Parts: sequence; structure tokens; C-alpha cells
Amino acid sequence: MSENSNDSILLQKESLDRVFDIIDEMQGDIIGLESKWLKEVQEDDREQQSD
Repeated sequence: MSENSNDSILLQKESLDRVFDIIDEMQGDIIGLESKWLKEVQEDDREQQSD
């Protein structure tokens, strides 16, 4: 009995690690998109100011 519960805890930990890896990747993508978007917004602001 005790071995089975240990195995399931290990499996849960592994799947949690995978979930966190995926979240990290998604956050990296979101941060990349945000900085790209911020750059475009700043460039738009500059163009409007020069008019």
C-alpha cells in the first residue's frame, strides 16, 4: 500500500513539473509578445509626435 501511494506522489510531481515547464514557456512567449507590442506602441507614439 505505502509503495503505491509513493509512486502516485512521484507521478503527480512529475506531471506538475511538466505543467510548470509549459507555463514557463508560455510566459516566455507572452513576455516576448508584450515587448514587441510595447515597441510598436512606442514607435506609433513617436510618429504621432513628429507630425
